[in-house]
Amino acid sequence: MTKNISIKAVILAIPFLQMSATAISPALADIMADFPHISANTITWMVTLPSFTSVISALVLSRLVTFMTKRTLLMIALGSFLIGGVVPYFIDNIYLILALRAVFGTSIGFLMSLSPDLVAAFFDGEERASMMGNQSAAVNLGGLFFMFFGGILAAIHWNATFLVYLIGLPIAFWIFFKLPEPKRIKHEHKGKNSLPVKVYILLGGVMLFNTLFFSLMTNASFMISAENLGDTTQAGEVLTFFTVGSFLAGLIFGKTYGAFSNYTTAFGWLCAGTGMLTVGLSHNLTLIVIGSLLTGAGMATTMPSYLIKLSHSAPPKAVSIAFAYTAVAAGVGQFISPYFLGIFNLIFSREIGRFPILVSSILLLLMAAAIFVSTRISKKEMVELS
Repeated sequence: MTKNISIKAVILAIPFLQMSATAISPALADIMADFPHISANTITWMVTLPSFTSVISALVLSRLVTFMTKRTLLMIALGSFLIGGVVPYFIDNIYLILALRAVFGTSIGFLMSLSPDLVAAFFDGEERASMMGNQSAAVNLGGLFFMFFGGILAAIHWNATFLVYLIGLPIAFWIFFKLPEPKRIKHEHKGKNSLPVKVYILLGGVMLFNTLFFSLMTNASFMISAENLGDTTQAGEVLTFFTVGSFLAGLIFGKTYGAFSNYTTAFGWLCAGTGMLTVGLSHNLTLIVIGSLLTGAGMATTMPSYLIKLSHSAPPKAVSIAFAYTAVAAGVGQFISPYFLGIFNLIFSREIGRFPILVSSILLLLMAAAIFVSTRISKKEMVELS
């Protein structure tokens, strides 16, 4: 029993690091001020570039895991986390920092893919389901940690924010000494079309959702700074409450899913859309915090609901592949977020900040309605068939 608790704890330390890329979000406005010759979109790469490289590394990992141990891959990931995360503290060249952020992103891709794999390897049945929920809470607890301390360090100087990634060092030692290697499973590849169409539709939903909610991460700091609604520390606090909402929603996800069942995904989109709309329409910091909290709750409700749907839709031997593709879809969505919403900025001649958040909120609410209708139709068809 003690050994089982120890394994659970060390496995939950892995998702704790997954939302760490947004730790520097509160510092974006200060970075832009120190590099006035660099475009705002390039500055936002500090947050979005890791999402892009995490996609590439997640795809690479699907091959590496067939001949390398998970412990070895975890050590590579944590080494990349420390190098790409901490070294930028010592550098004042924006392009070198971006290159290191790309390295940092590879570690996130590895961690996002290995985390559910380890849960599946060590746990079964209700214990596995429980651990999946705990992982969601751990992701958001880590996000809370990184956003909160990232904001505090950003108030000292923007480059001090990178010191928050030193937390990866004790976690690396803990995993090295306490996590056993799980039993190896033979990976079978039976052609390119091993996943049904429904899985790809769900992955498209994951990508779009990440594209829309992530605009809060890349635009809130600019909005608060440009409109004199608060300083860097307060921008960090707003984003911290996003993670508070995510953490709390993750803890009660089991009950939420029990209450809403197949409609949980639509409910998650609705929460996120309502939260983003509150942020986009508010000029009061307290209301912005509430909106951020709701958006976080929506994210922590939507993403686990997609994982459950994917686990039911994919063939048993392809579930791990579907989870890896989920990390890819989420990473792509977050990376393209400023470019996708930038199209609306160009069309309506607007700047980054409040407007992209409003656009995202409208699209989130429209999708919530569409998913609700789709779920209702599917449920009705199932009843008729039975």
